[in-house]
Amino acid sequence: MHSRACFIAASNTACPTPPVAGGLLPPNTVNSLLAAVMAFVRYCEKHGWIDKVPPLEKLETRDVMKGRPITGEEFERMLKVTSKVVGHEYAQTWKFALQILWESGFRISEMIVNLLMIR
Repeated sequence: MHSRACFIAASNTACPTPPVAGGLLPPNTVNSLLAAVMAFVRYCEKHGWIDKVPPLEKLETRDVMKGRPITGEEFERMLKVTSKVVGHEYAQTWKFALQILWESGFRISEMIVNLLMIR
């Protein structure tokens, strides 16, 4: 099996994935995961733990941004109205989650998957 196909198959069975069409990760997500794995593989080669970095191809993607990032001002407004939207009881938890998303750059689905893996 081709290395890329092995990685895609492993990533789709080993990790819980958010619901997406066909049950597969989107190409941009796969490419991001590949980039992280390949950084580690290059590190291993540099230290002599592996002989050679295997060639991998990126998946084709459309370079179209979906929506736009929110501004700092918009983020602050979201935090201010959180308790009105989710209620006072859950406001701190939601503010914490929003702060994680803002600081990390995670997608909501990535944060949910990581939280599910912790439990």
